[in-house]
Amino acid sequence: MNGRPVQRFQRLNSEWEALAQQRGLIVVGRVEDRVEKRVEDLVNDSQLAQQIVELSKQLGWPLLADVQSQIHFDPQNLIHFDLALHDEGFSAELAKAEVLLQFGGRLISKRLSQFITQQSWQDVWLVDPLPQRLDPDYCVKRRLICSPADFIADLPAIPEQPTWHQLASLQRRTSQLIEEFCTALSELGVCHQLAQLARGQLFIGNSLPARLMNMLGTHRQITLRVFANRGASGIDGLIATGYGISCTRQEPTTILLGDTSALHDLNSLALLKQATQPLVVVILNNDGGSIFHMLPVPKEGDLLERYYRQPHGLSFEHAAQMFGLGYVAPASLDAFATAYSQALTVGVTLIEVNVPHQQVADDLTALGAALREEEGERRI
Repeated sequence: MNGRPVQRFQRLNSEWEALAQQRGLIVVGRVEDRVEKRVEDLVNDSQLAQQIVELSKQLGWPLLADVQSQIHFDPQNLIHFDLALHDEGFSAELAKAEVLLQFGGRLISKRLSQFITQQSWQDVWLVDPLPQRLDPDYCVKRRLICSPADFIADLPAIPEQPTWHQLASLQRRTSQLIEEFCTALSELGVCHQLAQLARGQLFIGNSLPARLMNMLGTHRQITLRVFANRGASGIDGLIATGYGISCTRQEPTTILLGDTSALHDLNSLALLKQATQPLVVVILNNDGGSIFHMLPVPKEGDLLERYYRQPHGLSFEHAAQMFGLGYVAPASLDAFATAYSQALTVGVTLIEVNVPHQQVADDLTALGAALREEEGERRI
């Protein structure tokens, strides 16, 4: 859509006013506020995030924001929506939504994507400035190729609407179970801790760390800028990308990645000595691609081990020593929290979290089962 900003959406005013009167849902994925983005433009991300939060409050609509959205940790976001979708009560309440307004695409949560696909929407609007396909299941009925900030700024004023849902209270039990499952040194425990302790910037790669951070976050008052590389090519160059991000701001940066991703970019550890701000590399070492325990591939035997998981039996201690980095391998979750908090203050530190390869799949299976069991007990 072209034209002056004040005129751009005038012809949509009546449609918007009708949309705003219905039970709606706001979903936020990876949002870019402009086609060409400069480093100095990144401050606008937090401003856009606040615009979306205020729109959610104005409409009385629930907000489901991806970890890539810069809104994920805001108190307005239903931060545990991914796991809460295991709960039939939460899903049924969410299914009362009649219309969907989505900003950005490339959602990490498969459960949310499946929910969107299965829902019989009266209307679906998707706002993103890039003319790319962000609707893999053909749900979108109105595609607006424009800046989300301009879209929100040009919306006609409407009276503040009452909240139509009880999702926050329905999510509460999910949040309690997450706390119970994140007390040990595990991939779940470390990601849950990082969501609370991280400062400045967080770069996540690739699939499993991104999914865990999307599931297990906690609301924060201190802003945390989050970046992520996803997709089949997202495994390459993660350490170099994280270092590049660290160069953009005068604040600490954390790189969270798996062992296989780290091995694919091991030589980029040489860059990190040039960092001028605290830089922490957290490697979740489950000895190979443990995400394949949760994907539709062979579940056991040589085919799984040799061609999918590819265990390596390696430690990153000597790599850190070779490149002159600080190194810690914590033996408990408390030790991780202490080491990580210290690493945020000065220098470059590699923190290696060694966990059994099957643990994360078992933990997520048990957590999902506990959520479904809790729902069953409520019905009884």
